[in-house]
Amino acid sequence: MTARTEQQAIIYARVSSKRQVADGNGLESQETACREYAERKGYEVVAVFRDDMTGKSNQRGGLKAMIATIAKRRPGTIVLT
Repeated sequence: MTARTEQQAIIYARVSSKRQVADGNGLESQETACREYAERKGYEVVAVFRDDMTGKSNQRGGLKAMIATIAKRRPGTIVLT
C-alpha cells in the first residue's frame, strides 16, 4: 500500500451581507477562486463550507462544521479562504 502524497484542502467561504452576494463578490466567486488556486497547487479539495453572516459572530454554522471536519481529517489538511 502506498501513502497518498497529494495535499488535501478545505475551502471556507464567507460573506457578511446579502449585498456582497448581489454585487458578485459572493460565496460562489470565493469558492471558484479557491478551487482554481487549489488546482494550480495540486491540492485535492475534500470539503467546502460557507457562511453568510458577519465574522464578528462565533455562531457561524459553516465555521463550526469546518472545525469539526478538520479535527477528523489527517494532519496537514489546509484551509483555503
